[in-house]
Amino acid sequence: MSIKSTLILFASILFLASCNSVSSDEKAIRQAAKAKLSAPPSNERINKGNDNKVVVTGPTTKIQFKEDSYDFGTINEGLKAKHVYEFTNVGTEPLIIQNAKASCGCTVPTFSKEPVAPGETGEIELVFDSKGRPGKTSKYVTVTANTEPIKTKIFLTGEVKPKKK
Repeated sequence: MSIKSTLILFASILFLASCNSVSSDEKAIRQAAKAKLSAPPSNERINKGNDNKVVVTGPTTKIQFKEDSYDFGTINEGLKAKHVYEFTNVGTEPLIIQNAKASCGCTVPTFSKEPVAPGETGEIELVFDSKGRPGKTSKYVTVTANTEPIKTKIFLTGEVKPKKK
């Protein structure tokens, strides 16, 4: 292992350690959620026949977004539009977002991989980079979680004024 790799690994461990300052109640909730969701085979997802139809065999919960669509209005080309989508776990099981995938590389979702306890809220932040994308735009992010249905879409729309030549 090179010195550079060792330093990167050390810095990553320090960063993660500094981000884990949570109360003992929150730790207990997270540990219980992780234990509940990691008990094999109760949380397996099976893709029968590789046909993109996923069957959930474990406990599921329900996700409810405060808003699933946001219009950022009009921005100048080159600027970034940012919006935070708040959601609530309205089910009875801990909610874990496994993935959030944008419809385009110009939109980047950020989310926590920590379980969200029933009744608690979480956030997904979307950042749209308008560079080279003048005109009306409509982007979406597919959120995959232990929910029913397994995939939920959130939308970001608006208009990008082109740069003056």
